[in-house]
Amino acid sequence: EDSMSKNKEKDTKSEKKSLRKHFRDIRYHMDQTRKNMVDYAIFSKFLNSDLFKNAETIFIYVSVADEVDTIEIIKHALEMGKAIYVPYISDRDEKIMIPIRIYDLDNLVPGEFDIPTSYTMETIENPDLTVVPGLGFDKDKNRIGYGGGYYDRYLNKTETTAVGLFASDVEVDEIPTDEFDHKLDKIITEKEIF
Repeated sequence: EDSMSKNKEKDTKSEKKSLRKHFRDIRYHMDQTRKNMVDYAIFSKFLNSDLFKNAETIFIYVSVADEVDTIEIIKHALEMGKAIYVPYISDRDEKIMIPIRIYDLDNLVPGEFDIPTSYTMETIENPDLTVVPGLGFDKDKNRIGYGGGYYDRYLNKTETTAVGLFASDVEVDEIPTDEFDHKLDKIITEKEIF
């Protein structure tokens, strides 16, 4: 029985690895004009959603490279007076991440893995909304991240509504999951919110 579960674990890992490559390829080859349109549509859907309107505290990643753009979302949310928090890796060995408040985009500094973070060191226990990065998703609201497990660990011990922002191009029928993977509460693509 043990070897069966070990094999299943190995299959899930290798399946995830090839899916990550697949999603990265899609993102890498996305035409810039299309990416801008997709980002803008997601931005509009998110800002017009009740999820956003009703959230006073938002924990959100700062987009880099070809991720769905969150900079404009952060800018607007700050202008509207919402409390915005960004990821800070507090323990790389234990893969622990905490939300750290920013008051302005100028508060951002490079952190672990060159991920933009904040230096305020003001944190929050359970933000109303957590915007989670990811490479791809399925209709059951499973996501595949970058493989570090930081967000799954965080979400598994926090009371928050977890939202993923994705281009519809990175949807697959099924994302392989294990007991540590945390399902998202909502997914927003350029086409829909579900």
